[in-house]
Amino acid sequence: MTTIRSYQYNVNFMFLIAFFGNGFFERAIWMLYLVEKGYSLLQIGLLQSLVNISMFICEIPSGVFADRFGRKVSLIVGRLLIILYLIGMMFSTNFYMFAISFISLGVGMTFISGAEEALLYDSLKKDGKENEFSRYVGRYLAIITLVLAIAMGAGGFLKAISWSTVFIVSVIFQIFAIIVSLLLKEISFGEAEDRQTFASILKDATEFLKMNGATRMFIIGIALYTGVTSTFYMFTQELFNQLGYAVYLISLFFGIESLLSAYISEKAHVIEKKFSPKSVLLASVVITGVFFVFVLIEVNVLLLLAFFVISLIYNLFSPVSYSVVNKEIPSEQRATLLSVMSFITSTVMFVLFPILGYVADKFGASKLLSIVGFSSMILVWACLAYFYRAKEKQIGTEENATTP
Repeated sequence: MTTIRSYQYNVNFMFLIAFFGNGFFERAIWMLYLVEKGYSLLQIGLLQSLVNISMFICEIPSGVFADRFGRKVSLIVGRLLIILYLIGMMFSTNFYMFAISFISLGVGMTFISGAEEALLYDSLKKDGKENEFSRYVGRYLAIITLVLAIAMGAGGFLKAISWSTVFIVSVIFQIFAIIVSLLLKEISFGEAEDRQTFASILKDATEFLKMNGATRMFIIGIALYTGVTSTFYMFTQELFNQLGYAVYLISLFFGIESLLSAYISEKAHVIEKKFSPKSVLLASVVITGVFFVFVLIEVNVLLLLAFFVISLIYNLFSPVSYSVVNKEIPSEQRATLLSVMSFITSTVMFVLFPILGYVADKFGASKLLSIVGFSSMILVWACLAYFYRAKEKQIGTEENATTP
């Protein structure tokens, strides 16, 4: 009974970690801070690119680290690196010191991504509740969305006291996240001396992807969907600006979207149970593709509608897709394989961002975003359809094999 309770406690602790760990009070104003420090937009862009490059390089190695040394350890390392970033933001006196801080942020985020979902899923699996994962991960994502929205709004008020206050409060939140992380019960897959090496984890993960083509296509589809829709979400700020919306209205749009998205994430498991994961995911891709077409028209109302619909569908798609993919991958390489998915997502965004940035400066980004978004949804739908056809064929084969 004690073991069951301790793993259930993991779930509750993960909700607390989601709350404290996402108290990034500088998130909405960090660019303003660097501008006040005298840095140009080019230099700020270079610093942000260091975050992306760091995540691109470290995503898979950090996932292997989590599978090798434990997801709890990985979460703590990630939070410590984020604290280093926040302290660096306070005390850096030149560009190179800021560069180290931003690299620390990127690497820290990779130690958290993959490890958190893996720990949450395997904690539920230990208690035989893995079928309820979409419910719990939806709640987890809802907490993250709400806390980020609140933190970004509160950051401006903290800045009125001082910039140091913004970063100090952020550090305090990360410290609380570490304290709660220390209370987690690690998911064990054997004695310490029997743990897999880095090489064996990578080998097993690679072999799994080679031997499971349907799951591989599903992972690619999820990563592509996430990368393209996340890029669209970030660029809508500029699209709204080009269409003449006031800054306060743009902020209001994102605030309302955050509240609605949190609600959708929380209720995703209800929709999944009513319509089935397959129906939800395939319909989500179709709806997203249709609304990407609306972006091409460049009408204010249609762009606003597309922004809200695509954002809300994304927050429905994510918990359901995470639930499906986690049922398909082995626990021993779970963080590694989830990191592979994050790596593909990062690659998509890494490629799209500079291209869209260049096009937006020259011609406006709406047409390219629309074309890329719509064509990507066709590819995503093909990946998901392939996965479900393969699963249905596999089930049919198994049923025939067991029929006397």
